Amino acid sequence: MSDPAGIIGGMAGDDRKKAMLGLWCIQGVGHAAIEAIEAVYPDLSVLLDVLPRDWLGPVGLNQTQGARLAEERWTLRQWATDALHRTSVSGMKICYRGDPAYPRGLGDLERPPPTLFYWGRGDRPNGPRRLAMVGSRDFEVDYVDAIERFAWQLAAHVIVVSGGA
Repeated sequence: MSDPAGIIGGMAGDDRKKAMLGLWCIQGVGHAAIEAIEAVYPDLSVLLDVLPRDWLGPVGLNQTQGARLAEERWTLRQWATDALHRTSVSGMKICYRGDPAYPRGLGDLERPPPTLFYWGRGDRPNGPRRLAMVGSRDFEVDYVDAIERFAWQLAAHVIVVSGGA
């Protein structure tokens, strides 16, 4: 998959990052699930084009997470492709822990988000004007337009960062 807008932090060929993005986009998959998956598959890129039900067996997730992933009909590449398209259309960017745009202080937390979505200038990730937007993956669609307008207005003045936008 190409990344013409360069929204993967300039690393369009990094399949591990795409796999991480795909995992992070699946509702119900969080830190604990990703840690369990990485314990079995340290090279996440091997999972990119395989349906989760076909690699899930040895992972040992809890019943809820396992059932959710077993029903998943998209591969991690499809999830990543969808996220890349959505971010490109909305003008958002994506960064990963260790990327220059990833805030240093956030990366020092015990369980920092592996992927961040942001609007604004990523060339000043550790500058004084950042605002984190925290929400839910299970949100009320009636408020999406208002939140987008709010985030765009903020992004004109500060870097708006979210772990699961």
